[in-house]
Amino acid sequence: MDSSEIGSALGSFTTPDIADALDVLGYPEQTAFGITRLWDDCPSIAGRVMPIKLEPDADGSTVTGTLEAIDAADPGDVLLFDNDGRLEQNTFGGIAGLCADRAGLEGAISDGASRDIDDLRSQNVPLYARGPVTTSVKDRTGVVGYDIPVECAGVGVEPGDYVVADGSGVIFVPGEVVETVLEIAPTFLEQEREIKRRIAEGEDPIAVHEDLEYEDFEGRVGLDE
Repeated sequence: MDSSEIGSALGSFTTPDIADALDVLGYPEQTAFGITRLWDDCPSIAGRVMPIKLEPDADGSTVTGTLEAIDAADPGDVLLFDNDGRLEQNTFGGIAGLCADRAGLEGAISDGASRDIDDLRSQNVPLYARGPVTTSVKDRTGVVGYDIPVECAGVGVEPGDYVVADGSGVIFVPGEVVETVLEIAPTFLEQEREIKRRIAEGEDPIAVHEDLEYEDFEGRVGLDE
């Protein structure tokens, strides 16, 4: 599968499904805590990341650097801004959103704040960030580089990694295990559906969980054999 196909496949699962799969594989700390969708009906995101590193004392233009990163990204990718959690200036706004959408990108994740939220919503460009802001990034923050290793809410992210974001949160999938995650995530999705079905039909919830060995993550995917 190419990166766009992998992103689409990841998008068929929820972030809790992905988190359970990563737990089994020994990657328990891939969630970007504190980063969330900035409007209620913001679409979910899944795709390969295009990381962009920002710093207050960096010389590169944030505007130019962002547009270059969009140009370098492939359709289906997700922009990821590492602004070290700063809330006092914008990282991704309406113009960048329009350019990202025209380039076929899935949306943006920001470890920082963003503005033009109403524009992004009307453009249907998904955005997950720490919060909204009114202040421009101009003369406040510069670009260190893009397509380089970054951090997002304490999670190390490399070029070639993937991200899934929905109403439950934002989680990163290392590129070296993404295909394995896609192999085992269906187990968690299907078992969740089975538990809900049986409870809805009147079975005892505790008995259902015990019968399906809900707490035995490794056993559920056959990794304890």
